[in-house]
Amino acid sequence: MIFEPGFLTGIPANVYHGMKDVVSNSYLGRLDSCPAKAKVEQTDTPAMLFGRALHSYVLEGEDGFIRDFAVLSEGLDLRTKAGKEVMADFQLHATGKDLIKYDDFWKIRDMKLAIMAHPFARILLESGVAETSAFWIDKETGIKCKCRPDFIPREDRRCLVDLKSTTDASLKGFQRSVVNFGYYRQAAWYIDGVNEAGELSEDEAVDSMVFIAVEKEAPYRVEVYILSDAFVDAGRGECRRLMALEKKCRDENNWPNFTSESVTEIDVPSWMV
Repeated sequence: MIFEPGFLTGIPANVYHGMKDVVSNSYLGRLDSCPAKAKVEQTDTPAMLFGRALHSYVLEGEDGFIRDFAVLSEGLDLRTKAGKEVMADFQLHATGKDLIKYDDFWKIRDMKLAIMAHPFARILLESGVAETSAFWIDKETGIKCKCRPDFIPREDRRCLVDLKSTTDASLKGFQRSVVNFGYYRQAAWYIDGVNEAGELSEDEAVDSMVFIAVEKEAPYRVEVYILSDAFVDAGRGECRRLMALEKKCRDENNWPNFTSESVTEIDVPSWMV
């Protein structure tokens, strides 16, 4: 696919993720761990598959889900010869689709019901565009960049919506997730990226990202969160630091498997003092 700054809809996820030379938020997360990790090919995990299926079912509806996923039969035992034969036949007729376990599908369905039972989450998802791809060129480094917001509400395009499945949707629990998984950096990357890709004026510009957090176990607690301006600014600083690191790696054609060239002292953590 030829890179072109702006918004594009209808791009399949595999095509979007296949643009390896274009920097994304997830790429920056791996780069932050150590530069060499950014270049390691990512393998699909059951958790990632479940997350994609949840996003599809909640944000694109049943039609979008059926387009990309197929649900395995109830009670299919792959340890038996008969189960393996059924599985082989199913894969043949579901070519190009990801396969979801029967129990996982019903969990996803219940999670959507829980999300839509939340008054504000339901309003956010009433109408809008899912999985729009945004592309831009970073002005400071000249590096090609991309993001793919989960959902842009049609009634108020000044915010973005991101759906997160979690083990703890409480305020303290999700606050830890925001830090541990870099959601504050993601918020800054998506807000600034969408504004840059759309060349939006100050009156049109996106100014926030709203997170819908849903727990993965019954009763599927749902909470809606928005990050403070200070938290997003902290994420923006992380984006600039990592883009400078990526520029350095590209200039030197070297992505090292360490973050420090010398020894690093570990101090007593604040929580022990």
